[in-house]
Amino acid sequence: MIPDLRKWVDQEVNDSFNGLFGRFKGVHRFINRLLNEAEARRAAALEREGPLEWHLEDLEEVLGNRVDAELRRVPLPRGWEPETKLKAIMQALNYVDRGGLSDQQRKYFHLECIAALSRERCAALMGGIAEGTVAVYASTSWKEMEDNGEDIEALAWFVQRIGGRCPREAPSDDFDESDTGDSETDGGDE
Repeated sequence: MIPDLRKWVDQEVNDSFNGLFGRFKGVHRFINRLLNEAEARRAAALEREGPLEWHLEDLEEVLGNRVDAELRRVPLPRGWEPETKLKAIMQALNYVDRGGLSDQQRKYFHLECIAALSRERCAALMGGIAEGTVAVYASTSWKEMEDNGEDIEALAWFVQRIGGRCPREAPSDDFDESDTGDSETDGGDE
């Protein structure tokens, strides 16, 4: 939605880390500043009056490293293998961008599931359609992915991990000690 975002990020990284004191600045402080500025730019772009020109980024390219990082960062639901789920999520993202979803369904997915915008905001950005129509796009998008054999459980998990909005229930990745099989049972003497 902001065509020059990559150029801007590259410039910010270069300025921050290659300047006179760049190497001594805190990385976390830099990342937080960059995230805040990017969000402010996105919000300003979305609030502008007039027509909106769509430049949807390729989800596999933009989110590939994030998918891998999320799968390796937290305990996964029981039975999940990181490599298998990485392939499944990337395949689902590929289906969103190049598969059977219509342009409106793709816009819905990018806006609600990835950018975490409200249905009301999605409706306004999709040409002023009714919120109920966005709900139909949500339902049909996820149903089409499921019918195509995509692992929507894994995709829903990823969407929720990155803070997106997802109409599907995702498995919990909360670590529960009882899942390890090491729980002690009371085998009292009889």
